[in-house]
Amino acid sequence: MNNNSNTTVLAFLLGAATGGIAALLLAPTSGKDLRDRLGEQAGKAGNEAARLASETRDAAVEGYRKAAERTGKAVDDTKAKAKAGKKAVVDAVAEGKASYEREIASSD
Repeated sequence: MNNNSNTTVLAFLLGAATGGIAALLLAPTSGKDLRDRLGEQAGKAGNEAARLASETRDAAVEGYRKAAERTGKAVDDTKAKAKAGKKAVVDAVAEGKASYEREIASSD
């Protein structure tokens, strides 16, 4: 679930919980009934918050795993390119040195 979806769901749940609490407080009921109903609503809200926290944690762990995987691949690619570049420079220097030595030998 992406961040926008989590925010939208959380906003909806908070709105629903606020509306539910307001309805309970404004409804003509006895104190015990009201406390019981508020307890139920609080339990439901707590369960939903725990579920959303779990989903958010799972999404964060998955995002971290993917980022670590991509980073590892980028590091490996960079190492391979650096190694190839180093070889090209070493080969070019060796060829330049050999060419210089041939030039010196032919001018004698």
